[in-house]
Amino acid sequence: STAQPECTISKYGPCMAVVGAATQETDWSFSSLANTFTSTICASISATSGRVGGAFAFERNDSPGAMTAVVKGSTFTSTACDFGGAIHSANASLTLTDSTFTGTLAVDGGAVLFVGTNATVAPIQQLSVKSSTFTSSTAVTTGGMIEVAGGAVSIDDSTFTNGDAKIGKCVWLDKCESYTEDKITNNTWTGCAKPESPPISWCKAHDG
Repeated sequence: STAQPECTISKYGPCMAVVGAATQETDWSFSSLANTFTSTICASISATSGRVGGAFAFERNDSPGAMTAVVKGSTFTSTACDFGGAIHSANASLTLTDSTFTGTLAVDGGAVLFVGTNATVAPIQQLSVKSSTFTSSTAVTTGGMIEVAGGAVSIDDSTFTNGDAKIGKCVWLDKCESYTEDKITNNTWTGCAKPESPPISWCKAHDG
């Protein structure tokens, strides 16, 4: 097909964007249950393109009400986008449960890029990852599987195998206040720390 002169490429990825509006004055939520995404890919993987979310983009945007997104029992395979190879979440709380991410790719956040407000500013957005599996995901720069920039994070009972990135081969926390040790527990980490450098996935030495 031929692109029309009036058309511009969306900043969102190829599948689904859930974006708030000023009319949503009360708290609101979105749920995705038992869905499969395969080879949903932005046309190019480049920081300058700036597209977000290979499968999902969640963005509170102008909504006065708080936004919450839940993704459960879903599978993401070979998805790719500039920021958040499978999922990009901005200014919204996100819960991932019983989901699988394989071979996803991005500049930052190979599988998931979560952007929240500073942890000292209310309301705090929360990324919660439970009983999920991340395998062979890659970020060009930071967070081979998950990058967290602001907000708060908990990761429990999940498996991370062979992530790759310049910084944080599996999980990268951009702000130390996002991290408390008791919120990241009972996980399995394999092939996450670079042998030639400190494993700096978050604010203390760890194999994440």
